[in-house]
Amino acid sequence: MKRFIHYVKAYFDKPDMLELSAYQHKLPQSITVDASYDKKSGYFTAKITQVDSSAVRGLIITESKTPEGLVDMVNDALLTYLEVPERIRIALPLKLLPVDIDFAEQAVKKGQFVLAK
Repeated sequence: MKRFIHYVKAYFDKPDMLELSAYQHKLPQSITVDASYDKKSGYFTAKITQVDSSAVRGLIITESKTPEGLVDMVNDALLTYLEVPERIRIALPLKLLPVDIDFAEQAVKKGQFVLAK
């Protein structure tokens, strides 16, 4: 029932184009991520170090069991850092993805990678 109420609320609380464009302009063109894999825990960890070639103030770190999940978690952590509301996140059409790498697993194994629009 709770899930149904969430969908009904999201249907009637859609952001307008002006609000979406304001948040879309807040998104960076690229971010730099330091990634590592812990064999003991089996988790991939990522730390966002740069947003649009500027050092990050504070600590943005996340983890996931899979490399693909790590890319999703990095995007979520970035949107949280930029204070983008959940109702806006759902409507945003873009996601930052690894540059010049077809598979997230290869990006994570490099140790550092760049996500871009």
